[in-house]
Amino acid sequence: MKKTVLLGVLGLIVFYILGAVVTFDFSHNAYPLNEKYYPNGRIEVLGPKPRGALCSPVLGDVHYKGSEWPFLLYRPLCQFWKSKEEGLPLANPSVTSNATSAAAPSNLTTRKVN
Repeated sequence: MKKTVLLGVLGLIVFYILGAVVTFDFSHNAYPLNEKYYPNGRIEVLGPKPRGALCSPVLGDVHYKGSEWPFLLYRPLCQFWKSKEEGLPLANPSVTSNATSAAAPSNLTTRKVN
């Protein structure tokens, strides 16, 4: 019984990891609709870019709302990717990945994309 449960949990973990490999194109970043730039000149990213067949961009080729299913289902991976690409620590309460928020955090400047 314990082996069956352990194998089931291990199977779910492997399925989750393989799903991320299939879902994302790790060679490109996904950006929010309202691009946000940090004082150091780096731009906010949502995570790795989802593959087009599974999740289409809202605008252009790399702009997303941030509420698409890959960013929600793989939130830990996207947070890790975001911290790696932006050069920020994992837990930074002044940075939000919600691209639809009305007000940008004070340390960001926003450029509206039409």
